[in-house]
Formats: sequence, structure tokens, C-alpha cells
Amino acid sequence: MTEEEWKKKYTVPEVKPEPTQDQQTLAALTKQVMQLQVANMQQQKVNASLIKQLIDLNKGGH
Repeated sequence: MTEEEWKKKYTVPEVKPEPTQDQQTLAALTKQVMQLQVANMQQQKVNASLIKQLIDLNKGGH
């Protein structure tokens, strides 16, 4: 018997279990948290830019 024949006969195919509902929920919530963190960082950059613009306008107004 060749090695290939032996593997076909005796190797059990890997079965990937389906994630549980809790695991799916956790994955979805983790993804949402990550998206919100990115959005928060982007908003912080916008806020910093607006503050800089306000400071620049204030300097020019005096």
C-alpha cells in the first residue's frame, strides 16, 4: 500500500465545528467595537483640525 492510499484509508478528514451563537455574537460585537474605535480616532482627528482652525482664526482676529 502506498503512502497516499494509506492516508486516504486511515486519515480522518478535519471537521471544522460551526461557531456557537455566543461565539458569533461575540465576533460581531468585537467587529463593531473595532469599527467604533476607528470612527472615534477619525473623529478625534477632525476635532483636532477644527480646534486648530479656531485657534488660527482667533489669532488672526486680534
